Amino acid sequence: MITTEHIPKFLLVFKFLLVLTHYFGLNSTKFI
Repeated sequence: MITTEHIPKFLLVFKFLLVLTHYFGLNSTKFI
């Protein structure tokens, strides 16, 4: 059962992960 309270949390976590992966991706390109 997916409630309306779980959807925003999931989106926040998903966006947070995207930002982290993008941030580390830029860092890795700088180090290379």
